[in-house]
Amino acid sequence: MPGAGLQRTRSRDGALEEAFDAAFRALDPGHARRSAATWSWRTEQVPSGAPFVTLRSQEGAVLAHYGALAQGLLVDGQRLLAGQAVDTFAAAELPRRRRAAVFQEACEAFIEDHCGVGPCGGVPASPVLPAAEVEGERFAFCYGFPVRPAWRLGRAGLGYGLVQEFLQLTRPVGAQGTARWDLDLAVDAAWPSDLDELFRREAPPVAFERTVEWLRWRFDADPSAPSTRVLLTRGGELAAWAVLRERKEGAASVGVVVDRFVPERDDDAADALESALDECARAQGWAALALALGEADPDLVRLQQRGWRAELGAYALVGRSFDPRAPQDRLSRELRWTLADTDLA
Repeated sequence: MPGAGLQRTRSRDGALEEAFDAAFRALDPGHARRSAATWSWRTEQVPSGAPFVTLRSQEGAVLAHYGALAQGLLVDGQRLLAGQAVDTFAAAELPRRRRAAVFQEACEAFIEDHCGVGPCGGVPASPVLPAAEVEGERFAFCYGFPVRPAWRLGRAGLGYGLVQEFLQLTRPVGAQGTARWDLDLAVDAAWPSDLDELFRREAPPVAFERTVEWLRWRFDADPSAPSTRVLLTRGGELAAWAVLRERKEGAASVGVVVDRFVPERDDDAADALESALDECARAQGWAALALALGEADPDLVRLQQRGWRAELGAYALVGRSFDPRAPQDRLSRELRWTLADTDLA
């Protein structure tokens, strides 16, 4: 329960948005105010929900906030719920020790309401949350991708540990050939109806879920950044896909592969996707391609064989398992993710 003089709320209003902007402006003077459309996209529109806990004074002032974007996590074909921690902060105007204390309370309140096994408790669910969350589906795993100096708060407040290192991969455009074997390329076509079936059939044993509904939300509905869909089909059936976004690096532009999926045993599709990425990058005038993955990802070797260069990134995948069906050591060894599963793209 909140400390004396504090109230726990789960409603988004102007006061919360103002406190969010003030907190992040204190960390980054270049912080841009978030639009109403982006707030809606990151809260009401998230397919599996975006629960949060806000601690306020009795007068209603926002003191601390902890929230997450809910997403399916597949473990041996069983769907659990994971939560990516986002937009967490303590009020910028509070003294340092007070900030740490109320942030800790917000973390504990979030765990009490939303993490573990069994029905949800705490404050009644917000009307914007979907039925699955309201009925009691808790987070089996909570995670985030902070820069290393920043995740001490998650370690102290949520018991987070290091799950995987964050690797950045790059390669120049044009390093691949033009062969696409027996696959057809479609750029920015609609997400195909057989995508859910392909992912369920070919998904790694431990991976964040992909569905047409989630991809439409993550990329098509995102008001902050345009993206390019790259779809490969074989005989009219989806074989692989990727999503590209542009990133400015000085005067040059880089194509960032923010999501990609290729069945593990389909080397032809993997080669074809590399060629398709080159084709799209050349059309956009990008000089290089970039992506990120965990150091345990089996695709690392396959990508390095295709000309990608890997180096340790500034971020790390940190988190905590709350469910014995998703043990932390197994997540460290096997969890597959892309930039789409982060708040960095």
